[in-house]
Amino acid sequence: MTDTNYLLHTVHDLVKDPSKIEVLRLLLDKDAKQVNKVDRSGLAPIHVAAYVGNMATLKLLLSRGAEKDARRPDGMTPMLIAAFRGTSKHGDICVELAAQGANVNVAGPMGMTVLHFLCSKGLSAPVLELLNAQPVGANVNARTNEKSTPLHAAVSGNHLDLALTLIGQG
Repeated sequence: MTDTNYLLHTVHDLVKDPSKIEVLRLLLDKDAKQVNKVDRSGLAPIHVAAYVGNMATLKLLLSRGAEKDARRPDGMTPMLIAAFRGTSKHGDICVELAAQGANVNVAGPMGMTVLHFLCSKGLSAPVLELLNAQPVGANVNARTNEKSTPLHAAVSGNHLDLALTLIGQG
């Protein structure tokens, strides 16, 4: 195993553990290119940070030039990954990525958008923030390949208050 491969493996592991952010910072200082290196599975460190919901690490990676709309081999971006995970901390990750200029209307497999995933989980606060994101807010009427909208996702998840909010947003 070469030093670069060892470093890559270490960076991906460090991203999972918020208590090791200073070590991650030092490794990125040593080799800045590691911020966007993908592992054998096609994952960049930002994908891992979004999956585990590690906000501090996500912000560090973004400040070091991580590609905010990097795609995994299956087409999922960091924002889609976080939205799919669907907890409140993952909703916060979506909002942060949008604030940093990530595409709020990116579609993943089957045409699902961030709003589809967040609405299915009933995460009203990040949904509202993404709808009002600047310069372009999330498309309240985005359609999957099967023509399902975020409203359908909210209703299917029995999140009727969120459904009413979506109706109010057009």
